[in-house]
Amino acid sequence: MTIVRKVEKGKVTIVHSLIEATTTSAEISCVGYNAILVHTVVTPDKKDMQWTTKLQGCMTSGGTFVDWYDGATLMSFQTDSGKAVVWKGVPDFVKVVATEISDGGKATVTVQPLNV
Repeated sequence: MTIVRKVEKGKVTIVHSLIEATTTSAEISCVGYNAILVHTVVTPDKKDMQWTTKLQGCMTSGGTFVDWYDGATLMSFQTDSGKAVVWKGVPDFVKVVATEISDGGKATVTVQPLNV
């Protein structure tokens, strides 16, 4: 007998759309979910246009958001074109910070809460 586990997914939300400078998103509710899929695309995708995407979290809505870690590892990644990651162990409320590392290029970040 094969057991198939259905992955529950939340709403897909664009939290940053073609931003040109470092920006922090509005609060994103992950209530009822234990993970989040984060997808960043850099336009145009050139090696000299680096962006870092990181997760900040808070246990309560409207509270103080801090950098979020999985153990000792900061939930962040860097890309010059596009990248998607799934972070597990997220709090009920998160924000996504997109940081421009080198001048030029625009970033779009999309998220989707889910259960894994």
